[in-house]
Amino acid sequence: MIFSQQFIQDLKSRIDVVELVGSYITLTRAGSRMRALCPFHQEKTASFYISPETGLFHCFGCHAAGDIISFVQQIENLDFNQAIRFIAEKYSIPLEFEQGDTVDRSERDRLVETLDAACVYFSESLVRSKEANSYLEGRGISAETIAALRIGCAPESGLITYLEGKGFNRELMGKAGLLNDRGEEKFRNRLMFPIQDLYGKVVGFGGRILKKDTRAPKYLNSPATPVFEKKRMLYGLNLTRDFIRKTGFVVLVEGYMDFASLYQHGIVNVAAALGTSFTENHAVLLKRFTKKIYLCFDADSAGMDAALRSFKVLAPGGLFVYGVTLPGGEDPDSFVKSRGKEDFMMLLDKADEIPVFLSNLTLKSETIKDLTLEEKLDRINAILDVISVIPDRIRQSYYVKDLSARLGVPERNIATQLHSRTRRPFQKREEDLRPETPLDTLREAEKGIVLLLARQPNLKPLIRENQEWLEKLPVYPYLLEMLNIDYERISDVIHFFSDGLSSFLTLREQEVSADTKAVMRALKRQAVQQELQEVKQRLQEFQDGLTEEERNDLLRRKEKLAKEFYHL
Repeated sequence: MIFSQQFIQDLKSRIDVVELVGSYITLTRAGSRMRALCPFHQEKTASFYISPETGLFHCFGCHAAGDIISFVQQIENLDFNQAIRFIAEKYSIPLEFEQGDTVDRSERDRLVETLDAACVYFSESLVRSKEANSYLEGRGISAETIAALRIGCAPESGLITYLEGKGFNRELMGKAGLLNDRGEEKFRNRLMFPIQDLYGKVVGFGGRILKKDTRAPKYLNSPATPVFEKKRMLYGLNLTRDFIRKTGFVVLVEGYMDFASLYQHGIVNVAAALGTSFTENHAVLLKRFTKKIYLCFDADSAGMDAALRSFKVLAPGGLFVYGVTLPGGEDPDSFVKSRGKEDFMMLLDKADEIPVFLSNLTLKSETIKDLTLEEKLDRINAILDVISVIPDRIRQSYYVKDLSARLGVPERNIATQLHSRTRRPFQKREEDLRPETPLDTLREAEKGIVLLLARQPNLKPLIRENQEWLEKLPVYPYLLEMLNIDYERISDVIHFFSDGLSSFLTLREQEVSADTKAVMRALKRQAVQQELQEVKQRLQEFQDGLTEEERNDLLRRKEKLAKEFYHL
Protein backbone atom coordinates (compact mmCIF):
# COMPACT_ATOMS: atom_id res chain seq x y z
CA MET A 1 0.00 0.00 0.00
CA ILE A 2 1.33 3.43 -0.96
CA PHE A 3 0.14 6.40 1.09
CA SER A 4 -0.83 9.43 -0.95
CA GLN A 5 1.59 12.34 -0.71
CA GLN A 6 -1.32 14.65 0.05
CA PHE A 7 -2.32 12.44 2.99
CA ILE A 8 1.24 12.48 4.37
CA GLN A 9 1.39 16.27 4.15
CA ASP A 10 -2.07 16.60 5.73
CA LEU A 11 -1.00 14.28 8.55
CA LYS A 12 2.07 16.42 9.30
CA SER A 13 0.01 19.62 9.29
CA ARG A 14 -2.83 18.23 11.44
CA ILE A 15 -0.68 16.78 14.23
CA ASP A 16 0.86 19.14 16.76
CA VAL A 17 4.52 18.14 17.05
CA VAL A 18 4.60 19.44 20.65
CA GLU A 19 1.61 17.30 21.63
CA LEU A 20 2.99 14.17 19.99
CA VAL A 21 6.55 14.47 21.32
CA GLY A 22 5.20 15.62 24.69
CA SER A 23 3.36 12.31 25.06
CA TYR A 24 6.79 10.65 25.31
CA ILE A 25 9.03 13.19 27.11
CA THR A 26 8.69 16.23 29.37
CA LEU A 27 9.00 19.51 27.45
CA THR A 28 9.75 23.00 28.76
CA ARG A 29 9.44 26.30 26.92
CA ALA A 30 12.61 27.98 25.66
CA GLY A 31 11.58 31.19 23.92
CA SER A 32 9.50 30.33 20.87
CA ARG A 33 10.67 26.71 20.99
CA MET A 34 10.32 23.72 23.32
CA ARG A 35 13.24 21.95 24.94
CA ALA A 36 13.85 18.57 26.60
CA LEU A 37 16.40 15.93 27.48
CA CYS A 38 16.92 13.93 24.31
CA PRO A 39 15.08 10.57 24.29
CA PHE A 40 17.63 9.10 21.87
CA HIS A 41 20.81 9.41 23.95
CA GLN A 42 21.88 9.91 27.55
CA GLU A 43 22.49 13.51 28.56
CA LYS A 44 22.35 15.75 31.64
CA THR A 45 21.81 19.09 29.89
CA ALA A 46 18.84 19.42 27.55
CA SER A 47 19.95 19.67 23.91
CA PHE A 48 16.74 18.48 22.23
CA TYR A 49 14.70 21.32 20.68
CA ILE A 50 11.32 21.46 18.93
CA SER A 51 10.08 24.22 16.67
CA PRO A 52 6.24 24.36 16.77
CA GLU A 53 6.25 26.67 13.75
CA THR A 54 8.08 24.29 11.43
CA GLY A 55 6.98 21.03 13.08
CA LEU A 56 10.61 19.89 13.30
CA PHE A 57 12.90 18.66 16.09
CA HIS A 58 16.69 18.70 16.39
CA CYS A 59 19.12 17.35 18.99
CA PHE A 60 22.49 19.07 19.19
CA GLY A 61 23.92 16.18 21.15
CA CYS A 62 23.29 13.16 18.92
CA HIS A 63 22.11 15.07 15.82
CA ALA A 64 18.76 13.28 15.63
CA ALA A 65 16.42 15.49 13.61
CA GLY A 66 13.24 15.45 11.56
CA ASP A 67 9.46 15.73 11.68
CA ILE A 68 6.71 13.84 13.53
CA ILE A 69 7.10 10.80 11.28
CA SER A 70 10.85 10.47 11.78
CA PHE A 71 10.40 11.03 15.54
CA VAL A 72 7.93 8.13 15.77
CA GLN A 73 10.18 6.01 13.54
CA GLN A 74 13.08 6.44 15.97
CA ILE A 75 11.29 6.24 19.31
CA GLU A 76 9.01 3.32 18.34
CA ASN A 77 11.61 1.60 16.11
CA LEU A 78 9.29 1.59 13.08
CA ASP A 79 9.82 2.00 9.37
CA PHE A 80 8.32 4.94 7.46
CA ASN A 81 4.99 3.31 6.56
CA GLN A 82 4.57 1.77 10.02
CA ALA A 83 5.14 5.19 11.60
CA ILE A 84 2.45 6.75 9.42
CA ARG A 85 -0.01 4.01 10.40
CA PHE A 86 0.95 4.42 14.06
CA ILE A 87 0.29 8.17 14.05
CA ALA A 88 -2.97 7.78 12.12
CA GLU A 89 -4.20 5.13 14.58
CA LYS A 90 -3.15 7.22 17.57
CA TYR A 91 -5.15 10.23 16.37
CA SER A 92 -8.00 8.26 14.71
CA ILE A 93 -7.23 9.62 11.25
CA PRO A 94 -8.43 7.46 8.29
CA LEU A 95 -5.63 6.28 6.02
CA GLU A 96 -5.58 7.46 2.42
CA PHE A 97 -3.69 5.71 -0.37
CA GLU A 98 -2.64 6.53 -3.90
CA GLN A 99 -5.40 6.16 -6.47
CA GLY A 100 -5.81 2.53 -7.47
CA ASP A 101 -4.13 1.31 -4.25
CA THR A 102 -7.00 0.83 -1.84
CA VAL A 103 -7.80 -1.20 1.23
CA ASP A 104 -11.20 -2.10 2.57
CA ARG A 105 -10.93 -0.18 5.82
CA SER A 106 -14.63 -0.50 6.48
CA GLU A 107 -14.37 -4.30 6.58
CA ARG A 108 -11.47 -4.19 9.04
CA ASP A 109 -13.41 -1.78 11.22
CA ARG A 110 -16.49 -4.03 11.09
CA LEU A 111 -14.42 -7.06 12.06
CA VAL A 112 -13.01 -5.21 15.08
CA GLU A 113 -16.54 -4.07 16.02
CA THR A 114 -17.75 -7.68 15.75
CA LEU A 115 -14.95 -8.91 18.00
CA ASP A 116 -15.55 -6.18 20.55
CA ALA A 117 -19.25 -7.06 20.66
CA ALA A 118 -18.29 -10.70 21.22
CA CYS A 119 -16.00 -9.58 24.05
CA VAL A 120 -18.94 -7.78 25.70
CA TYR A 121 -21.05 -10.93 25.34
CA PHE A 122 -18.36 -13.10 26.92
CA SER A 123 -18.00 -10.64 29.81
CA GLU A 124 -21.75 -10.71 30.46
CA SER A 125 -21.75 -14.52 30.24
CA LEU A 126 -19.01 -14.73 32.88
CA VAL A 127 -21.34 -13.23 35.47
CA ARG A 128 -23.74 -16.15 34.93
CA SER A 129 -21.14 -18.94 34.84
CA LYS A 130 -20.56 -20.62 38.21
CA GLU A 131 -17.96 -22.92 36.65
CA ALA A 132 -15.88 -20.09 35.21
CA ASN A 133 -16.09 -17.99 38.36
CA SER A 134 -15.16 -20.99 40.49
CA TYR A 135 -12.09 -21.59 38.30
CA LEU A 136 -10.97 -17.95 38.50
CA GLU A 137 -11.50 -17.88 42.25
CA GLY A 138 -9.47 -21.07 42.62
CA ARG A 139 -6.65 -19.49 40.62
CA GLY A 140 -6.77 -16.36 42.79
CA ILE A 141 -7.68 -13.95 39.97
CA SER A 142 -9.30 -10.82 41.40
CA ALA A 143 -12.30 -8.91 40.05
CA GLU A 144 -9.98 -5.99 39.24
CA THR A 145 -7.74 -8.20 37.10
CA ILE A 146 -10.75 -9.76 35.37
CA ALA A 147 -11.98 -6.26 34.48
CA ALA A 148 -8.55 -5.01 33.36
CA LEU A 149 -7.99 -8.01 31.06
CA ARG A 150 -11.67 -8.17 30.02
CA ILE A 151 -11.75 -11.90 30.85
CA GLY A 152 -15.05 -13.56 29.94
CA CYS A 153 -16.73 -16.89 29.36
CA ALA A 154 -18.06 -18.58 26.21
CA PRO A 155 -21.12 -20.70 27.12
CA GLU A 156 -22.31 -23.73 25.14
CA SER A 157 -24.16 -21.47 22.71
CA GLY A 158 -25.73 -18.05 22.30
CA LEU A 159 -23.02 -15.92 20.66
CA ILE A 160 -24.50 -16.09 17.15
CA THR A 161 -27.95 -15.04 18.34
CA TYR A 162 -26.46 -12.20 20.41
CA LEU A 163 -24.34 -10.83 17.56
CA GLU A 164 -27.14 -11.10 15.01
CA GLY A 165 -29.29 -9.08 17.40
CA LYS A 166 -26.56 -6.40 17.35
CA GLY A 167 -26.57 -6.25 13.55
CA PHE A 168 -23.56 -8.47 12.76
CA ASN A 169 -24.08 -11.17 10.12
CA ARG A 170 -22.57 -14.65 10.02
CA GLU A 171 -20.17 -13.74 7.25
CA LEU A 172 -18.56 -11.14 9.52
CA MET A 173 -18.49 -13.63 12.42
CA GLY A 174 -16.71 -16.16 10.22
CA LYS A 175 -14.15 -13.67 8.94
CA ALA A 176 -13.53 -12.55 12.54
CA GLY A 177 -12.65 -16.13 13.52
CA LEU A 178 -15.66 -16.65 15.78
CA LEU A 179 -17.13 -19.57 13.79
CA ASN A 180 -15.63 -22.91 12.78
CA ASP A 181 -15.62 -24.43 9.27
CA ARG A 182 -19.17 -25.73 9.80
CA GLY A 183 -20.47 -22.27 10.66
CA GLU A 184 -20.85 -23.15 14.36
CA GLU A 185 -19.56 -21.17 17.32
CA LYS A 186 -15.82 -21.86 17.61
CA PHE A 187 -15.51 -21.18 21.34
CA ARG A 188 -17.75 -23.24 23.67
CA ASN A 189 -17.51 -23.76 27.42
CA ARG A 190 -14.29 -21.84 27.64
CA LEU A 191 -12.77 -19.12 29.76
CA MET A 192 -12.11 -16.33 27.26
CA PHE A 193 -9.07 -14.05 27.13
CA PRO A 194 -9.48 -11.19 24.62
CA ILE A 195 -6.32 -10.51 22.61
CA GLN A 196 -5.90 -6.80 21.99
CA ASP A 197 -3.60 -4.89 19.67
CA LEU A 198 -1.30 -2.11 20.88
CA TYR A 199 -4.19 0.36 20.74
CA GLY A 200 -6.50 -1.77 22.91
CA LYS A 201 -8.70 -3.03 20.08
CA VAL A 202 -9.91 -6.64 20.40
CA VAL A 203 -8.53 -8.57 17.42
CA GLY A 204 -8.83 -12.17 18.61
CA PHE A 205 -9.39 -14.52 21.55
CA GLY A 206 -7.73 -17.28 23.48
CA GLY A 207 -10.02 -19.76 25.21
CA ARG A 208 -9.26 -22.21 28.03
CA ILE A 209 -11.45 -25.29 28.34
CA LEU A 210 -13.60 -25.40 31.49
CA LYS A 211 -14.88 -28.99 31.35
CA LYS A 212 -12.37 -31.66 32.32
CA ASP A 213 -14.09 -34.62 30.66
CA THR A 214 -13.49 -33.54 27.08
CA ARG A 215 -11.10 -34.35 24.25
CA ALA A 216 -11.05 -30.74 23.11
CA PRO A 217 -7.69 -28.91 23.26
CA LYS A 218 -6.93 -27.22 26.57
CA TYR A 219 -6.31 -23.88 24.86
CA LEU A 220 -7.81 -22.65 21.61
CA ASN A 221 -6.81 -19.43 19.84
CA SER A 222 -8.50 -17.45 17.10
CA PRO A 223 -7.34 -18.40 13.59
CA ALA A 224 -5.47 -15.95 11.39
CA THR A 225 -7.81 -13.21 10.17
CA PRO A 226 -7.42 -9.85 8.39
CA VAL A 227 -6.94 -8.28 11.84
CA PHE A 228 -5.11 -11.05 13.74
CA GLU A 229 -1.80 -12.91 13.28
CA LYS A 230 -0.36 -14.81 16.24
CA LYS A 231 3.19 -14.38 14.99
CA ARG A 232 2.87 -10.58 15.32
CA MET A 233 1.05 -10.41 18.66
CA LEU A 234 1.97 -10.66 22.34
CA TYR A 235 -0.74 -10.97 24.95
CA GLY A 236 -1.14 -8.01 27.31
CA LEU A 237 1.34 -5.72 25.57
CA ASN A 238 -1.35 -3.05 25.15
CA LEU A 239 -1.53 -2.76 28.96
CA THR A 240 2.17 -3.04 29.76
CA ARG A 241 4.07 -1.39 26.89
CA ASP A 242 4.58 1.93 28.71
CA PHE A 243 5.78 0.16 31.87
CA ILE A 244 8.19 -1.93 29.79
CA ARG A 245 9.66 1.18 28.19
CA LYS A 246 9.89 2.91 31.59
CA THR A 247 11.57 0.03 33.46
CA GLY A 248 13.81 -0.94 30.55
CA PHE A 249 12.95 -4.65 30.46
CA VAL A 250 10.13 -7.12 29.87
CA VAL A 251 9.30 -10.46 31.51
CA LEU A 252 8.05 -12.95 28.91
CA VAL A 253 5.84 -15.81 30.11
CA GLU A 254 4.16 -18.67 28.27
CA GLY A 255 0.45 -18.21 28.90
CA TYR A 256 -2.56 -16.13 29.83
CA MET A 257 -2.74 -17.25 33.47
CA ASP A 258 0.96 -16.56 34.09
CA PHE A 259 0.44 -13.08 32.66
CA ALA A 260 -2.70 -12.47 34.75
CA SER A 261 -1.02 -13.60 37.97
CA LEU A 262 2.14 -11.51 37.50
CA TYR A 263 0.14 -8.47 36.41
CA GLN A 264 -2.12 -8.80 39.45
CA HIS A 265 0.90 -8.96 41.78
CA GLY A 266 2.31 -5.67 40.48
CA ILE A 267 4.75 -7.01 37.89
CA VAL A 268 3.37 -4.81 35.15
CA ASN A 269 6.19 -5.03 32.60
CA VAL A 270 5.14 -8.48 31.40
CA ALA A 271 3.87 -10.01 28.15
CA ALA A 272 2.90 -13.52 27.07
CA ALA A 273 3.25 -15.68 24.00
CA LEU A 274 0.04 -16.83 22.32
CA GLY A 275 0.60 -20.55 22.61
CA THR A 276 3.25 -20.54 19.92
CA SER A 277 6.99 -20.09 19.58
CA PHE A 278 8.44 -16.61 19.40
CA THR A 279 9.21 -15.32 15.92
CA GLU A 280 11.43 -12.66 14.34
CA ASN A 281 8.30 -10.49 14.23
CA HIS A 282 8.14 -10.69 18.02
CA ALA A 283 11.78 -9.60 18.23
CA VAL A 284 11.05 -6.55 16.09
CA LEU A 285 7.93 -5.76 18.16
CA LEU A 286 9.73 -6.04 21.51
CA LYS A 287 12.65 -3.94 20.33
CA ARG A 288 10.27 -0.98 20.01
CA PHE A 289 10.02 -0.93 23.81
CA THR A 290 13.16 -2.56 25.23
CA LYS A 291 16.22 -4.65 24.39
CA LYS A 292 16.29 -6.53 27.70
CA ILE A 293 14.19 -9.71 27.86
CA TYR A 294 13.68 -12.07 30.81
CA LEU A 295 12.33 -15.49 29.79
CA CYS A 296 10.34 -16.92 32.69
CA PHE A 297 9.06 -20.35 31.70
CA ASP A 298 8.12 -23.45 33.68
CA ALA A 299 10.94 -25.11 35.64
CA ASP A 300 10.95 -28.34 33.62
CA SER A 301 12.67 -29.68 30.52
CA ALA A 302 9.88 -28.38 28.27
CA GLY A 303 10.32 -24.91 29.75
CA MET A 304 14.08 -25.12 29.24
CA ASP A 305 13.65 -26.16 25.60
CA ALA A 306 11.20 -23.30 25.06
CA ALA A 307 13.69 -20.83 26.55
CA LEU A 308 16.47 -22.01 24.22
CA ARG A 309 14.22 -21.86 21.15
CA SER A 310 13.09 -18.38 22.13
CA PHE A 311 16.65 -17.16 22.64
CA LYS A 312 17.72 -18.38 19.20
CA VAL A 313 14.96 -16.30 17.64
CA LEU A 314 15.14 -13.18 19.83
CA ALA A 315 18.91 -12.77 20.30
CA PRO A 316 19.79 -12.32 16.59
CA GLY A 317 17.51 -9.27 16.65
CA GLY A 318 19.97 -7.51 18.95
CA LEU A 319 18.05 -8.30 22.15
CA PHE A 320 19.66 -9.24 25.48
CA VAL A 321 17.84 -12.38 26.62
CA TYR A 322 18.08 -13.70 30.18
CA GLY A 323 16.88 -17.00 31.62
CA VAL A 324 15.04 -16.89 34.95
CA THR A 325 15.64 -19.94 37.13
CA LEU A 326 12.48 -20.99 39.00
CA PRO A 327 12.59 -23.58 41.79
CA GLY A 328 11.77 -27.12 40.66
CA GLY A 329 8.10 -27.75 40.05
CA GLU A 330 7.22 -24.04 39.98
CA ASP A 331 5.82 -21.87 37.23
CA PRO A 332 5.58 -18.04 37.27
CA ASP A 333 1.98 -18.18 38.49
CA SER A 334 2.60 -20.53 41.42
CA PHE A 335 5.84 -18.80 42.43
CA VAL A 336 4.46 -15.26 42.62
CA LYS A 337 1.40 -16.48 44.53
CA SER A 338 3.44 -18.30 47.16
CA ARG A 339 6.46 -15.97 47.40
CA GLY A 340 5.22 -12.56 46.21
CA LYS A 341 6.57 -9.79 44.01
CA GLU A 342 9.74 -9.07 46.01
CA ASP A 343 11.04 -12.63 45.77
CA PHE A 344 10.15 -12.75 42.09
CA MET A 345 12.15 -9.59 41.43
CA MET A 346 15.10 -11.19 43.25
CA LEU A 347 14.96 -14.03 40.70
CA LEU A 348 15.31 -11.47 37.94
CA ASP A 349 18.32 -9.91 39.69
CA LYS A 350 20.02 -13.33 39.72
CA ALA A 351 19.18 -14.17 36.11
CA ASP A 352 21.97 -14.76 33.58
CA GLU A 353 21.94 -14.27 29.84
CA ILE A 354 21.00 -17.55 28.18
CA PRO A 355 24.54 -18.81 27.31
CA VAL A 356 25.60 -18.60 30.98
CA PHE A 357 22.16 -19.82 32.08
CA LEU A 358 22.67 -22.94 29.93
CA SER A 359 26.28 -23.39 31.06
CA ASN A 360 25.22 -23.21 34.71
CA LEU A 361 22.70 -26.00 34.11
CA THR A 362 24.78 -28.33 31.95
CA LEU A 363 28.41 -27.67 32.97
CA LYS A 364 28.26 -27.49 36.75
CA SER A 365 31.73 -27.59 38.31
CA GLU A 366 30.78 -30.44 40.65
CA THR A 367 29.56 -32.71 37.84
CA ILE A 368 31.66 -31.77 34.81
CA LYS A 369 34.54 -33.99 35.93
CA ASP A 370 32.23 -37.02 35.73
CA LEU A 371 31.23 -36.38 32.11
CA THR A 372 32.70 -38.42 29.28
CA LEU A 373 34.46 -36.56 26.47
CA GLU A 374 31.48 -37.21 24.18
CA GLU A 375 29.05 -35.78 26.76
CA LYS A 376 31.23 -32.71 27.23
CA LEU A 377 31.40 -32.11 23.48
CA ASP A 378 27.63 -32.45 23.12
CA ARG A 379 27.05 -29.85 25.82
CA ILE A 380 29.75 -27.52 24.51
CA ASN A 381 28.26 -27.66 21.01
CA ALA A 382 24.80 -26.92 22.39
CA ILE A 383 26.17 -23.83 24.13
CA LEU A 384 28.11 -22.76 21.03
CA ASP A 385 24.90 -23.05 19.01
CA VAL A 386 23.36 -20.56 21.42
CA ILE A 387 26.35 -18.18 21.40
CA SER A 388 26.54 -18.24 17.60
CA VAL A 389 23.20 -16.43 17.15
CA ILE A 390 24.36 -13.38 19.14
CA PRO A 391 25.10 -10.64 16.56
CA ASP A 392 27.59 -8.75 18.77
CA ARG A 393 31.06 -10.30 18.59
CA ILE A 394 32.17 -8.56 21.76
CA ARG A 395 29.41 -10.33 23.67
CA GLN A 396 30.35 -13.57 21.94
CA SER A 397 33.93 -13.20 23.15
CA TYR A 398 32.69 -12.76 26.72
CA TYR A 399 30.87 -16.10 26.59
CA VAL A 400 33.81 -17.80 24.90
CA LYS A 401 35.97 -16.62 27.80
CA ASP A 402 33.42 -17.96 30.31
CA LEU A 403 33.32 -21.33 28.55
CA SER A 404 37.12 -21.45 28.38
CA ALA A 405 37.38 -20.86 32.14
CA ARG A 406 34.84 -23.59 32.91
CA LEU A 407 36.49 -26.19 30.69
CA GLY A 408 40.17 -25.25 30.85
CA VAL A 409 40.25 -25.10 27.04
CA PRO A 410 42.12 -22.26 25.25
CA GLU A 411 39.84 -19.46 24.08
CA ARG A 412 41.16 -19.56 20.52
CA ASN A 413 40.13 -23.24 20.15
CA ILE A 414 36.58 -22.49 21.29
CA ALA A 415 36.45 -19.37 19.12
CA THR A 416 37.52 -21.33 16.03
CA GLN A 417 34.78 -23.88 16.69
CA LEU A 418 32.25 -21.09 17.24
CA HIS A 419 32.95 -19.20 14.05
CA SER A 420 32.77 -22.31 11.89
CA ARG A 421 29.02 -22.10 12.41
CA THR A 422 26.89 -20.44 9.76
CA ARG A 423 25.60 -16.99 10.62
CA ARG A 424 21.88 -16.48 10.28
CA PRO A 425 20.30 -14.11 7.77
CA PHE A 426 18.38 -12.23 10.48
CA GLN A 427 21.60 -11.75 12.40
CA LYS A 428 23.20 -10.26 9.30
CA ARG A 429 20.37 -7.80 8.82
CA GLU A 430 20.76 -6.54 12.37
CA GLU A 431 24.52 -6.18 11.97
CA ASP A 432 24.02 -4.18 8.80
CA LEU A 433 22.05 -1.65 10.83
CA ARG A 434 25.02 -0.80 13.02
CA PRO A 435 25.79 2.93 12.78
CA GLU A 436 29.39 2.56 11.62
CA THR A 437 31.25 4.66 9.06
CA PRO A 438 33.47 2.51 6.77
CA LEU A 439 37.01 2.66 8.14
CA ASP A 440 38.60 3.43 4.78
CA THR A 441 36.57 6.64 4.53
CA LEU A 442 37.76 7.99 7.89
CA ARG A 443 40.53 10.53 8.35
CA GLU A 444 44.12 9.31 8.45
CA ALA A 445 44.47 9.96 12.18
CA GLU A 446 41.43 7.78 12.89
CA LYS A 447 42.77 4.94 10.76
CA GLY A 448 46.13 5.46 12.44
CA ILE A 449 44.80 4.98 15.97
CA VAL A 450 43.08 1.73 14.94
CA LEU A 451 46.35 0.38 13.51
CA LEU A 452 48.32 1.52 16.56
CA LEU A 453 45.88 -0.15 18.95
CA ALA A 454 45.97 -3.34 16.88
CA ARG A 455 49.76 -3.54 17.14
CA GLN A 456 50.09 -2.19 20.68
CA PRO A 457 47.34 -3.47 23.04
CA ASN A 458 49.21 -1.71 25.87
CA LEU A 459 47.70 1.54 24.49
CA LYS A 460 44.27 0.55 25.84
CA PRO A 461 44.66 2.55 29.09
CA LEU A 462 45.47 5.66 27.03
CA ILE A 463 42.31 5.18 24.95
CA ARG A 464 40.17 4.69 28.06
CA GLU A 465 41.62 7.82 29.69
CA ASN A 466 40.55 9.87 26.67
CA GLN A 467 37.26 8.08 26.06
CA GLU A 468 35.16 11.16 26.91
CA TRP A 469 36.20 12.99 23.75
CA LEU A 470 37.13 10.02 21.57
CA GLU A 471 33.55 8.76 21.69
CA LYS A 472 32.49 11.83 19.68
CA LEU A 473 34.47 10.63 16.65
CA PRO A 474 33.28 8.21 13.92
CA VAL A 475 36.17 5.87 14.75
CA TYR A 476 34.96 5.25 18.31
CA PRO A 477 32.79 2.13 17.63
CA TYR A 478 35.88 0.39 16.22
CA LEU A 479 38.01 1.38 19.21
CA LEU A 480 35.29 0.11 21.54
CA GLU A 481 35.34 -3.29 19.82
CA MET A 482 39.08 -3.56 20.41
CA LEU A 483 38.90 -2.31 24.00
CA ASN A 484 36.47 -5.05 24.96
CA ILE A 485 38.55 -7.97 23.72
CA ASP A 486 41.77 -9.14 25.38
CA TYR A 487 44.59 -9.96 22.96
CA GLU A 488 48.34 -10.08 22.62
CA ARG A 489 48.32 -10.56 18.86
CA ILE A 490 45.46 -9.14 16.85
CA SER A 491 45.49 -12.14 14.50
CA ASP A 492 44.40 -14.39 17.37
CA VAL A 493 41.11 -12.54 17.88
CA ILE A 494 40.42 -10.88 14.54
CA HIS A 495 37.46 -13.22 13.89
CA PHE A 496 35.65 -11.60 16.85
CA PHE A 497 35.47 -8.21 15.17
CA SER A 498 32.86 -6.79 12.81
CA ASP A 499 33.43 -7.42 9.11
CA GLY A 500 34.51 -3.83 8.48
CA LEU A 501 37.16 -3.85 11.20
CA SER A 502 38.49 -7.35 10.54
CA SER A 503 38.82 -6.65 6.78
CA PHE A 504 40.62 -3.36 7.42
CA LEU A 505 43.08 -4.93 9.87
CA THR A 506 43.71 -7.92 7.62
CA LEU A 507 44.67 -5.64 4.74
CA ARG A 508 46.58 -2.94 6.62
CA GLU A 509 47.90 -4.42 9.86
CA GLN A 510 51.49 -4.45 8.58
CA GLU A 511 51.48 -0.77 7.63
CA VAL A 512 53.82 1.44 9.61
CA SER A 513 51.74 3.63 11.89
CA ALA A 514 52.44 7.21 12.87
CA ASP A 515 53.70 8.31 16.26
CA THR A 516 51.13 7.79 19.01
CA LYS A 517 51.36 11.34 20.36
CA ALA A 518 50.93 12.85 16.90
CA VAL A 519 47.88 10.69 16.18
CA MET A 520 46.22 11.49 19.52
CA ARG A 521 46.89 15.20 19.01
CA ALA A 522 45.28 15.11 15.55
CA LEU A 523 42.27 13.25 16.92
CA LYS A 524 41.90 15.74 19.75
CA ARG A 525 41.93 18.63 17.26
CA GLN A 526 39.26 16.85 15.25
CA ALA A 527 37.03 16.31 18.30
CA VAL A 528 37.44 19.90 19.54
CA GLN A 529 36.75 21.31 16.08
CA GLN A 530 33.62 19.16 15.78
CA GLU A 531 32.27 20.31 19.16
CA LEU A 532 33.11 23.94 18.34
CA GLN A 533 31.05 23.70 15.15
CA GLU A 534 28.13 22.23 17.09
CA VAL A 535 28.21 25.08 19.63
CA LYS A 536 28.30 27.67 16.82
CA GLN A 537 25.38 25.97 15.10
CA ARG A 538 23.37 25.89 18.29
CA LEU A 539 23.98 29.60 18.91
CA GLN A 540 23.00 30.46 15.36
CA GLU A 541 19.91 28.29 14.86
CA PHE A 542 18.33 28.47 18.31
CA GLN A 543 19.39 31.94 19.44
CA ASP A 544 15.87 33.15 20.26
CA GLY A 545 15.04 29.92 22.09
CA LEU A 546 17.91 30.15 24.57
CA THR A 547 17.78 31.71 27.99
CA GLU A 548 20.38 34.33 28.84
CA GLU A 549 22.15 31.85 31.10
CA GLU A 550 22.24 29.21 28.34
CA ARG A 551 23.51 31.71 25.78
CA ASN A 552 26.29 32.84 28.11
CA ASP A 553 27.23 29.23 28.84
CA LEU A 554 27.49 28.51 25.12
CA LEU A 555 29.55 31.64 24.48
CA ARG A 556 31.96 30.69 27.26
CA ARG A 557 32.14 27.16 25.88
CA LYS A 558 32.80 28.50 22.39
CA GLU A 559 35.65 30.70 23.64
CA LYS A 560 37.20 27.85 25.61
CA LEU A 561 37.05 25.46 22.66
CA ALA A 562 38.51 28.04 20.29
CA LYS A 563 41.49 28.57 22.63
CA GLU A 564 41.94 24.81 23.06
CA PHE A 565 41.91 24.27 19.30
CA TYR A 566 44.44 27.09 18.75
CA HIS A 567 46.92 25.58 21.21
CA LEU A 568 46.69 22.02 19.92
